[in-house]
Amino acid sequence: MSKHLILVSKPSPEALEPIGTRIQELGYALSVVAGETEVLQLLNKCASIAILVDVAMPEIKGIHLIEVVRAKAGPSQLIIALNQGEVALRRQALAAGADLVIDEPVNWPDLVQLLKGPRTSAGKPLVGGALLGQTEADTIGTASLLAHDLKSPISVIISSLEVLLSFEDEDGLSDQTRRLMRGALGAAYRQLNLVSTLVDLPRLELDVYELQLTPMDLTQIVRDVLEREAYILETKGLDVTLSFPDAPLMVPVDLDLMQRAVSSLVDNVLKFTVRGDKLLISATQEGDQIMLRFTDSGRPVQPSFEQDIMTRAPQWEQRQNGARTSVALGLPFTYAVARAHHGDFTAASTPNGQSTTFTLTLPTQLSGGETHEPSSDG
Repeated sequence: MSKHLILVSKPSPEALEPIGTRIQELGYALSVVAGETEVLQLLNKCASIAILVDVAMPEIKGIHLIEVVRAKAGPSQLIIALNQGEVALRRQALAAGADLVIDEPVNWPDLVQLLKGPRTSAGKPLVGGALLGQTEADTIGTASLLAHDLKSPISVIISSLEVLLSFEDEDGLSDQTRRLMRGALGAAYRQLNLVSTLVDLPRLELDVYELQLTPMDLTQIVRDVLEREAYILETKGLDVTLSFPDAPLMVPVDLDLMQRAVSSLVDNVLKFTVRGDKLLISATQEGDQIMLRFTDSGRPVQPSFEQDIMTRAPQWEQRQNGARTSVALGLPFTYAVARAHHGDFTAASTPNGQSTTFTLTLPTQLSGGETHEPSSDG
């Protein structure tokens, strides 16, 4: 009885059969229902370890159902909302009483591990991200404190290295010393980006990050990031090619977020390539959208993980087997930045696994309706 799951959804028979089989293999019983009456009847008959509500399916009326079940079942009942990356639905589900929001497709083994994992004092699963709080106010406040405490020592390292490098001509630093110092400076900036991502990603996912939008040339942002990453790219030995139009590609962006998103794309390439691999960075305008593509010849993304790598759920087993999966925050952060800018971020490898392309799509139109077209003169 204690291993009973309730799924509130209307899956097709083709989709339901493998889900039910997989859940049974993991040691759980699964009941699939489509409305609040059936949920409440089941709860009266047997205890449920969790209720999964498909809030992305309109006919389920999942937000209202969560409110009703929470009111009837009380605070001890675990309610998990199943979403499809919609920020507004995520916020509504949490406000209605959901304990957790998971983006589909659901990784059932990971979910079962979560249910079997450590619990809070209230008996709920201890999930990643709890450090920043369960409410928007907690998230914002805790993130601000973390940002200050974690960034301060890194900022001192960066400023010290920049001062030392500014004296390189006077002091006659050797080429080797200069290269090492620039490498250390690049590493410090990367660590600063990691800390910023750690505290900003939850704020982006909760849609509480205030963007500072400014029209910028996306190709110049990429060039600036590549200049900062020049040392590690050179050390890695990648064959890097840029394919940009002569005219600027103007997009309204939050400059800090976009620089870090591009830096995350570079970092992702570095993780899954070896010396001599190729990296093609291209940018084009297609209608009212700018498409930035990073195409590399490193390890491919398995078809079943093309969406998973955009989430924060780590896939340690597949990573250990050599697959290109999400075990860090970089790609989820880039995805969140794209969505915050009303854009998109996707990944796909060619069928033969020879190349992998990450595509960042951004609109050229500001919220007020102004567009930025490239100038006709080169």
